[in-house]
Amino acid sequence: MKMTAIGRPHQYMRSFSVMVQKRKKTEDGTVVKVDESESSETIVDGILAEADIRTINIWNQNQNPISHTIVSYHPVVNVHKNDVLVTDDRRFLVKGMEDPAGTGQFAIYYVLERNDA
Repeated sequence: MKMTAIGRPHQYMRSFSVMVQKRKKTEDGTVVKVDESESSETIVDGILAEADIRTINIWNQNQNPISHTIVSYHPVVNVHKNDVLVTDDRRFLVKGMEDPAGTGQFAIYYVLERNDA
């Protein structure tokens, strides 16, 4: 049985800008955002998807909640934990990254959608 394709090729691809956040600790130990600047790095072809329940539970056990995953098919962009990925009017705080193939050609970004990030 042949499966029919849903959507058009590259329909779900999105471009993400990378925002680098600078943080510091206050005298009482609270971490606050000091500055945010746009990086020259861009994720050109990321596919945004809600994280599955199993992945959400694994990240919650590590005290690092996530809401979405972004899969990218270009060489891994220089993105670090706590950077912000922006597409359209949505902002995603990066919680972790993974190179599933180990070749540097693919990347999975584990992110948390935040309006205040």
